[in-house]
Amino acid sequence: MNETAVALFDPRGRRSIAFGDALRQDSSGRGSVALFGPGQVVAYVVERSRWRSVYVFRTAGATPASTRIDGVSVPVDLFFVCSTARAARKALVALRALAGRIGPAQIQSLSDLFWMRLSAAIFARGTRRIVPQLTSLLHRERLQL
Repeated sequence: MNETAVALFDPRGRRSIAFGDALRQDSSGRGSVALFGPGQVVAYVVERSRWRSVYVFRTAGATPASTRIDGVSVPVDLFFVCSTARAARKALVALRALAGRIGPAQIQSLSDLFWMRLSAAIFARGTRRIVPQLTSLLHRERLQL
């Protein structure tokens, strides 16, 4: 099975998984990693002293559209990156709300289009609250299933 390893240690800052069900975690002399199976949606948080980034991606094999992320072993299908405090906060609120509403297993079955629409909602100017947009996006997604 093709696994994607995501680093959970960085001497320059903290790394964590905000969302995603790892198959397992392994530790070595270089730190620990979370291992994910193919097709899994993951939210990866990288924090340094003055900034935090949230990467939301689906684990995948190498395709021409795949993206390399520092700390991730293989290229992935990147949905979006939040590198401002406001966008990161909105993304993490949306992911927590999503997990609470439909559960982790259902999240894995959401389409790539859903994730692109969520990205647009997170980065839209003038929107402070993401949960109402999330509700609308979930409704649209279910109509297409």
